[in-house]
Amino acid sequence: MGYGVYPWIEAAPCRIEKTVKDPVLAGHAVVLGSASLMQASGVAVDALATRAESLRADGTSVVFLAIDGRLAGLVAVSDPIKATTVEALAAPEAAGIRVVMATGDGLTTARAVATRLGVACGCHDVPDPSRDIA
Repeated sequence: MGYGVYPWIEAAPCRIEKTVKDPVLAGHAVVLGSASLMQASGVAVDALATRAESLRADGTSVVFLAIDGRLAGLVAVSDPIKATTVEALAAPEAAGIRVVMATGDGLTTARAVATRLGVACGCHDVPDPSRDIA
């Protein structure tokens, strides 16, 4: 697709914050976030939507990267599931306790991880961790 190479990203000092207004990195406007954030920023993600959904189906969280208002790529992030996790989650289930996964990930990613863990996928994209999910 020819998104280009941005060698200054690796070299530029930066600080990651939860919310950054008008982020600039080495003189370039940078937006890193969800498809909805890209849409709100006027950046179309269609060119990478299929790849992003494929990564999500594998249990990976995806964030898009836009530079100077143009889609530059995506970043895929995942946490490995420990070998002992599935067994540890089976114990409460065996005792009649329903185990449900609540996550901030999108639905596709949440379902993929829940399937690997052998638990129900109760909530996804949970903005407030104190929200009642019972």
